[in-house]
Amino acid sequence: APCDATVSMIASTHHAIGLINEDGVEILIHIGLDTVNYQGKGFKVYVEKNERVKKGELLITFDKDFFESENVSLITPMIITNYRQFRLDYLKQDENVTEADVVLRYEKIS
Repeated sequence: APCDATVSMIASTHHAIGLINEDGVEILIHIGLDTVNYQGKGFKVYVEKNERVKKGELLITFDKDFFESENVSLITPMIITNYRQFRLDYLKQDENVTEADVVLRYEKIS
């Protein structure tokens, strides 16, 4: 998990998960491109909808070798779906990140 949050959605195909943090920021993590076409094959989910998670907690794993053998892109966008409610300062974009990286700062618009 990129932050402390509540799991708001898990795609039935396990390729995407939604989170809402304590400030109401809605985060959609979409694992890979076109991974929805695999109907959950290659994914394992470790959390449930409405579960509270902590930063760094394991949410979903995927079989990297399988998807690479299928020539599936593993680019994983993290999207703020309610971005209009916040001023966003992107610290990392279009690059690989680790658990320790801060990728975004935000401020709620009053």
